[in-house]
Amino acid sequence: IRSFSGRDWMLVLLSGVALSFHFGLWIVSLSLTLVSTSVILVTSHPIFVAAISHFLMKEKVKKIAAAGIVLAFSGVVTISLSDYSEGGSNLVGDLMAFLGGICAGIYFLSGRVARQRVSVLPYAFTVYGLSAAILMCSAAIVGDELLVTEDREIILFLLLAIVPTIFGHTMFNYALKKVPAHIISTSVLGEPVGASILAFLLLPGEVPGILIIAGGCLVVLGLYIVLTGRDKGKYEASETSAESDML
Repeated sequence: IRSFSGRDWMLVLLSGVALSFHFGLWIVSLSLTLVSTSVILVTSHPIFVAAISHFLMKEKVKKIAAAGIVLAFSGVVTISLSDYSEGGSNLVGDLMAFLGGICAGIYFLSGRVARQRVSVLPYAFTVYGLSAAILMCSAAIVGDELLVTEDREIILFLLLAIVPTIFGHTMFNYALKKVPAHIISTSVLGEPVGASILAFLLLPGEVPGILIIAGGCLVVLGLYIVLTGRDKGKYEASETSAESDML
Protein backbone atom coordinates (compact mmCIF):
# COMPACT_ATOMS: atom_id res chain seq x y z
CA ILE A 1 0.00 0.00 0.00
CA ARG A 2 2.89 2.38 0.77
CA SER A 3 4.02 2.07 -2.83
CA PHE A 4 0.69 3.37 -4.19
CA SER A 5 1.11 6.47 -6.33
CA GLY A 6 -1.44 9.28 -6.41
CA ARG A 7 -3.04 7.78 -9.52
CA ASP A 8 -3.12 4.35 -7.92
CA TRP A 9 -4.98 5.77 -4.93
CA MET A 10 -7.48 7.53 -7.18
CA LEU A 11 -8.25 4.29 -9.01
CA VAL A 12 -8.39 2.21 -5.82
CA LEU A 13 -10.70 4.74 -4.13
CA LEU A 14 -12.92 4.82 -7.23
CA SER A 15 -13.11 1.02 -7.17
CA GLY A 16 -14.00 0.97 -3.47
CA VAL A 17 -16.74 3.59 -3.78
CA ALA A 18 -18.17 1.92 -6.90
CA LEU A 19 -18.16 -1.49 -5.20
CA SER A 20 -19.98 -0.11 -2.14
CA PHE A 21 -22.68 1.48 -4.30
CA HIS A 22 -22.93 -1.74 -6.33
CA PHE A 23 -23.57 -3.83 -3.22
CA GLY A 24 -25.80 -1.24 -1.55
CA LEU A 25 -28.09 -0.74 -4.54
CA TRP A 26 -28.21 -4.42 -5.44
CA ILE A 27 -28.92 -5.78 -1.96
CA VAL A 28 -31.75 -3.29 -1.43
CA SER A 29 -33.19 -4.14 -4.86
CA LEU A 30 -33.54 -7.80 -3.84
CA SER A 31 -36.31 -6.82 -1.42
CA LEU A 32 -38.09 -4.68 -4.03
CA THR A 33 -38.17 -6.95 -7.08
CA LEU A 34 -37.77 -10.59 -8.07
CA VAL A 35 -34.36 -12.18 -7.51
CA SER A 36 -34.23 -13.22 -11.17
CA THR A 37 -34.93 -9.66 -12.37
CA SER A 38 -32.44 -8.12 -9.95
CA VAL A 39 -29.62 -10.49 -10.87
CA ILE A 40 -30.22 -10.12 -14.61
CA LEU A 41 -30.10 -6.32 -14.39
CA VAL A 42 -27.13 -6.11 -12.03
CA THR A 43 -25.01 -8.44 -14.20
CA SER A 44 -25.54 -6.25 -17.25
CA HIS A 45 -22.32 -4.39 -16.42
CA PRO A 46 -20.36 -5.72 -19.44
CA ILE A 47 -22.56 -3.43 -21.56
CA PHE A 48 -21.30 -0.39 -19.67
CA VAL A 49 -17.73 -1.69 -19.70
CA ALA A 50 -17.87 -1.85 -23.50
CA ALA A 51 -19.45 1.61 -23.81
CA ILE A 52 -17.10 3.33 -21.34
CA SER A 53 -14.08 1.57 -22.84
CA HIS A 54 -15.06 2.95 -26.23
CA PHE A 55 -15.58 6.58 -25.20
CA LEU A 56 -13.04 7.02 -22.37
CA MET A 57 -10.38 4.38 -22.97
CA LYS A 58 -10.36 4.62 -26.79
CA GLU A 59 -11.15 0.94 -27.32
CA LYS A 60 -12.93 0.25 -30.57
CA VAL A 61 -16.32 -1.45 -30.25
CA LYS A 62 -17.37 -3.38 -33.34
CA LYS A 63 -20.77 -2.92 -34.94
CA ILE A 64 -21.84 -6.40 -33.82
CA ALA A 65 -20.99 -5.45 -30.23
CA ALA A 66 -23.06 -2.27 -30.58
CA ALA A 67 -25.93 -4.43 -31.81
CA GLY A 68 -25.50 -6.58 -28.72
CA ILE A 69 -25.77 -3.49 -26.51
CA VAL A 70 -29.04 -2.54 -28.20
CA LEU A 71 -30.33 -6.10 -27.81
CA ALA A 72 -29.42 -6.22 -24.13
CA PHE A 73 -31.07 -2.87 -23.43
CA SER A 74 -34.20 -4.12 -25.20
CA GLY A 75 -34.18 -6.97 -22.70
CA VAL A 76 -33.94 -4.49 -19.83
CA VAL A 77 -36.91 -2.59 -21.27
CA THR A 78 -38.86 -5.85 -21.62
CA ILE A 79 -38.28 -6.69 -17.96
CA SER A 80 -39.34 -3.18 -16.92
CA LEU A 81 -42.50 -3.44 -19.05
CA SER A 82 -43.34 -6.70 -17.29
CA ASP A 83 -43.10 -5.05 -13.88
CA TYR A 84 -45.00 -1.97 -15.11
CA SER A 85 -47.83 -4.13 -16.46
CA GLU A 86 -48.15 -5.68 -13.00
CA GLY A 87 -48.68 -2.31 -11.35
CA GLY A 88 -45.15 -0.92 -11.37
CA SER A 89 -44.45 -2.03 -7.81
CA ASN A 90 -41.08 -3.52 -8.78
CA LEU A 91 -39.80 -0.66 -10.94
CA VAL A 92 -37.84 0.97 -8.10
CA GLY A 93 -36.09 -2.33 -7.44
CA ASP A 94 -35.40 -2.73 -11.16
CA LEU A 95 -33.85 0.75 -11.31
CA MET A 96 -31.68 0.10 -8.26
CA ALA A 97 -30.41 -3.18 -9.71
CA PHE A 98 -29.72 -1.45 -13.04
CA LEU A 99 -27.73 1.31 -11.32
CA GLY A 100 -25.92 -1.37 -9.33
CA GLY A 101 -24.85 -2.87 -12.64
CA ILE A 102 -23.43 0.48 -13.78
CA CYS A 103 -21.45 0.73 -10.54
CA ALA A 104 -20.11 -2.80 -11.10
CA GLY A 105 -18.92 -1.73 -14.54
CA ILE A 106 -17.04 1.22 -13.03
CA TYR A 107 -15.54 -1.13 -10.44
CA PHE A 108 -14.22 -3.52 -13.08
CA LEU A 109 -12.93 -0.75 -15.35
CA SER A 110 -11.01 1.10 -12.65
CA GLY A 111 -9.76 -2.21 -11.30
CA ARG A 112 -8.52 -3.29 -14.70
CA VAL A 113 -6.39 -0.16 -14.97
CA ALA A 114 -5.20 -0.20 -11.34
CA ARG A 115 -4.17 -3.85 -11.47
CA GLN A 116 -1.60 -3.11 -14.16
CA ARG A 117 0.50 -1.51 -11.39
CA VAL A 118 -0.94 -2.62 -8.05
CA SER A 119 -0.61 -6.15 -6.61
CA VAL A 120 -3.83 -8.05 -6.01
CA LEU A 121 -3.68 -8.37 -2.20
CA PRO A 122 -3.06 -4.67 -1.39
CA TYR A 123 -5.63 -3.72 -4.02
CA ALA A 124 -8.28 -6.12 -2.73
CA PHE A 125 -7.62 -5.29 0.94
CA THR A 126 -7.97 -1.54 0.34
CA VAL A 127 -10.99 -1.76 -1.96
CA TYR A 128 -12.91 -4.20 0.26
CA GLY A 129 -12.06 -2.21 3.39
CA LEU A 130 -13.23 1.08 1.90
CA SER A 131 -16.39 -0.52 0.53
CA ALA A 132 -17.20 -2.10 3.91
CA ALA A 133 -16.62 1.21 5.74
CA ILE A 134 -18.94 3.10 3.38
CA LEU A 135 -21.66 0.46 3.69
CA MET A 136 -21.41 0.38 7.49
CA CYS A 137 -21.68 4.18 7.70
CA SER A 138 -24.66 4.14 5.34
CA ALA A 139 -26.39 1.44 7.40
CA ALA A 140 -25.78 3.41 10.61
CA ILE A 141 -27.19 6.60 9.05
CA VAL A 142 -30.46 4.91 7.99
CA GLY A 143 -30.76 3.16 11.36
CA ASP A 144 -30.09 -0.43 10.32
CA GLU A 145 -28.90 -2.89 12.97
CA LEU A 146 -25.15 -3.45 12.61
CA LEU A 147 -24.67 -6.04 15.34
CA VAL A 148 -25.40 -9.62 14.27
CA THR A 149 -26.21 -11.99 17.14
CA GLU A 150 -28.16 -14.92 15.67
CA ASP A 151 -26.09 -17.96 14.70
CA ARG A 152 -27.89 -18.32 11.37
CA GLU A 153 -27.14 -14.72 10.36
CA ILE A 154 -23.51 -15.02 11.45
CA ILE A 155 -23.08 -18.11 9.27
CA LEU A 156 -24.75 -16.40 6.30
CA PHE A 157 -22.56 -13.30 6.63
CA LEU A 158 -19.43 -15.44 6.89
CA LEU A 159 -20.44 -17.36 3.76
CA LEU A 160 -21.07 -14.08 1.91
CA ALA A 161 -17.65 -12.79 2.96
CA ILE A 162 -15.73 -15.97 2.15
CA VAL A 163 -17.36 -17.37 -0.99
CA PRO A 164 -18.41 -14.49 -3.29
CA THR A 165 -16.05 -11.83 -1.92
CA ILE A 166 -12.74 -13.36 -0.82
CA PHE A 167 -12.82 -16.12 -3.43
CA GLY A 168 -15.08 -14.68 -6.14
CA HIS A 169 -14.15 -11.00 -6.33
CA THR A 170 -10.50 -11.59 -5.43
CA MET A 171 -10.15 -14.12 -8.25
CA PHE A 172 -11.70 -11.56 -10.60
CA ASN A 173 -9.25 -8.91 -9.38
CA TYR A 174 -6.30 -11.29 -9.73
CA ALA A 175 -7.34 -12.13 -13.28
CA LEU A 176 -7.80 -8.49 -14.30
CA LYS A 177 -4.05 -8.13 -14.82
CA LYS A 178 -3.56 -11.33 -16.82
CA VAL A 179 -6.83 -12.09 -18.60
CA PRO A 180 -8.78 -9.89 -21.04
CA ALA A 181 -11.79 -8.26 -19.45
CA HIS A 182 -14.24 -9.86 -21.88
CA ILE A 183 -13.28 -13.33 -20.58
CA ILE A 184 -13.74 -12.28 -16.96
CA SER A 185 -17.10 -10.69 -17.70
CA THR A 186 -18.29 -13.75 -19.59
CA SER A 187 -17.96 -15.84 -16.42
CA VAL A 188 -20.62 -13.66 -14.77
CA LEU A 189 -23.27 -14.61 -17.32
CA GLY A 190 -24.07 -17.83 -15.49
CA GLU A 191 -25.12 -15.92 -12.37
CA PRO A 192 -28.63 -14.88 -13.51
CA VAL A 193 -29.44 -18.44 -14.54
CA GLY A 194 -28.15 -20.03 -11.34
CA ALA A 195 -29.67 -17.38 -9.07
CA SER A 196 -33.07 -17.62 -10.78
CA ILE A 197 -33.13 -21.41 -10.43
CA LEU A 198 -32.13 -21.27 -6.75
CA ALA A 199 -34.68 -18.54 -6.03
CA PHE A 200 -37.43 -20.54 -7.76
CA LEU A 201 -36.55 -23.64 -5.71
CA LEU A 202 -35.92 -22.01 -2.33
CA LEU A 203 -37.97 -18.80 -2.11
CA PRO A 204 -41.78 -18.53 -2.24
CA GLY A 205 -43.26 -16.27 -4.89
CA GLU A 206 -40.09 -16.18 -7.01
CA VAL A 207 -41.73 -17.34 -10.24
CA PRO A 208 -40.64 -15.17 -13.20
CA GLY A 209 -43.27 -14.36 -15.82
CA ILE A 210 -42.98 -14.83 -19.58
CA LEU A 211 -41.82 -11.25 -20.20
CA ILE A 212 -39.12 -11.51 -17.53
CA ILE A 213 -37.86 -14.79 -18.99
CA ALA A 214 -37.90 -13.31 -22.51
CA GLY A 215 -36.19 -10.11 -21.33
CA GLY A 216 -33.60 -12.12 -19.44
CA CYS A 217 -32.80 -14.16 -22.54
CA LEU A 218 -32.35 -10.94 -24.54
CA VAL A 219 -30.03 -9.49 -21.89
CA VAL A 220 -27.87 -12.62 -21.73
CA LEU A 221 -27.77 -12.95 -25.53
CA GLY A 222 -26.92 -9.27 -25.90
CA LEU A 223 -24.17 -9.56 -23.30
CA TYR A 224 -22.71 -12.57 -25.09
CA ILE A 225 -22.65 -10.67 -28.38
CA VAL A 226 -21.00 -7.65 -26.72
CA LEU A 227 -18.32 -9.77 -25.08
CA THR A 228 -17.49 -11.89 -28.11
CA GLY A 229 -17.80 -8.97 -30.53
CA ARG A 230 -15.29 -6.65 -28.89
CA ASP A 231 -12.00 -6.09 -30.66
CA LYS A 232 -9.74 -8.45 -28.74
CA GLY A 233 -6.68 -7.57 -30.78
CA LYS A 234 -6.63 -4.03 -29.47
CA TYR A 235 -6.81 -5.09 -25.83
CA GLU A 236 -3.09 -5.07 -25.14
CA ALA A 237 -2.58 -1.72 -26.83
CA SER A 238 -5.48 -0.15 -24.97
CA GLU A 239 -3.99 -1.10 -21.60
CA THR A 240 -1.00 1.19 -22.22
CA SER A 241 -3.17 4.26 -22.78
CA ALA A 242 -5.89 3.37 -20.28
CA GLU A 243 -4.31 5.09 -17.28
CA SER A 244 -3.86 8.45 -18.97
CA ASP A 245 -7.29 8.33 -20.61
CA MET A 246 -9.17 7.50 -17.42
CA LEU A 247 -7.18 9.92 -15.26
